[in-house]
Amino acid sequence: MTKSKSEDGHAFIIDNGSKQLHLNAEHRFELERWVEAIELSMQTARERQLSITGACKNIASLISLMDQAPL
Repeated sequence: MTKSKSEDGHAFIIDNGSKQLHLNAEHRFELERWVEAIELSMQTARERQLSITGACKNIASLISLMDQAPL
């Protein structure tokens, strides 16, 4: 997480190997919520991939986080 040089606010880059996504947030707490949501989504994907039944243990956390997010 770094201070954006070209835009106001805070920015971070997601590099998935084939492309990069540059995300910018006006306030640090917004950026931290984005990072938290991405990490939780990654955890959910790992759990689903490793689960025999395809069930996710942290799905309630993910739903709770997304319900709090402003539109």
